[in-house]
Amino acid sequence: MKLATSHILKSESSKILPLLSISLILLTLFYKRPDAFIYPQFYAEEGIYFFSDAYHQGISSIFNTCSGYFHLYPRLIFCTALAIKTPIPYMPYVCTYSWLLLLLLLQLYIWKRVSLPRNRLFFISLCTVLVPLQAEVLMNLTNVQWIMALFPLIVFTCDDAQKNKNWFWMDVIVLLLCGFTGPNMVILSPLILFLAFKNKSHFRKNYRLVILYALALIPAVISTVSLLQHGNISRAEGEFNLMNPGFIDYIYVQYALLFLGKFAFDTPFVVKCLAVLLMIVYTVYVIQKIFKNYNLNQFAIACFLAGLLYLITTLISYRNNPSILHPHYGGTRNFYLPAVLIIWYIASVLKERQSPTLVLALLSLLFAMENVRAIGRERLIDYEWPIYSKKITVSDTLSVPINPDGWHLFINNRKTSPK
Repeated sequence: MKLATSHILKSESSKILPLLSISLILLTLFYKRPDAFIYPQFYAEEGIYFFSDAYHQGISSIFNTCSGYFHLYPRLIFCTALAIKTPIPYMPYVCTYSWLLLLLLLQLYIWKRVSLPRNRLFFISLCTVLVPLQAEVLMNLTNVQWIMALFPLIVFTCDDAQKNKNWFWMDVIVLLLCGFTGPNMVILSPLILFLAFKNKSHFRKNYRLVILYALALIPAVISTVSLLQHGNISRAEGEFNLMNPGFIDYIYVQYALLFLGKFAFDTPFVVKCLAVLLMIVYTVYVIQKIFKNYNLNQFAIACFLAGLLYLITTLISYRNNPSILHPHYGGTRNFYLPAVLIIWYIASVLKERQSPTLVLALLSLLFAMENVRAIGRERLIDYEWPIYSKKITVSDTLSVPINPDGWHLFINNRKTSPK
């Protein structure tokens, strides 16, 4: 009887933390982006490219690229929504809830696949949206690739990657969507190759693992070819200067912002330089631990190296003007993955003697306070999409204002292109 009661309590406890984390996530999202729930609006590319291309071209639009890479998930969502005759006024809701669907799937992967104590999983789950950054990466399909980048890390580091048949087909679908949505597999390919090398002894035992790695690396190759055909990977104009202080600012602020809030902006430049130097020293220390096979779990290794890869990739992309990555100039979306990944790394390497529950609870409280005090709520402009949407199917041509301010979605229903 006692054993049965203990089992029931343990079972109930195992459900409470995931449900609590998801509830807090939804509350955080509603606080950060209330407009996405009350009056959803198209944001940037999800209107001018993903919806527009699906409306004009149909299913063939899934092969279109933007900035040189594919966006399979958002394009499939719009093609499917139009194919099943979803009313056009509800299309922004399709964006919101298809993003939410992916986020909830990520929470399922965290709770079911990551081999860490449940207090760590609670923090890891919550911080996917609690990071104190502007909400540009949240609740829209334009930036859905940012949360999609987190799936491969879990798939290739979880204990069941070699043996659990139940997740195989879900992993196949997830990796295909992630591989052809954004440049994630290109950026993560060195890490995936490294993990494949570490796990090569498992390949003969399980062909499924070979298929999963192939489903990550093949899209990486295809996307690389597409990006090379696109041409320039620089996202800012200017003259490259390795001594540009913007590099120091970017590296320092994106991490300091998590722990110091707005006070990170007031840090003297000399202190920033010392902090970045310490980060570099610590990075070298961790990398030598990784390659000397010290006792670091694969999830921690993947989080650390992935964060480093995204940091380096962003610095290369904005090498001609790194100063615009500063949060004051709208570089916040580039902070999301390095911030989340360093938090995941901290959560996974804390020792029990370091009181991880207390440390992570204090960090969560700090992040929550920064969201309220410094970041605040972000509301997109209501351009009254329902009114414009009723004109789409009956107008020859139509220009619809969408967010960000100054962007427009163009509709052309003429049988021939306008002269």
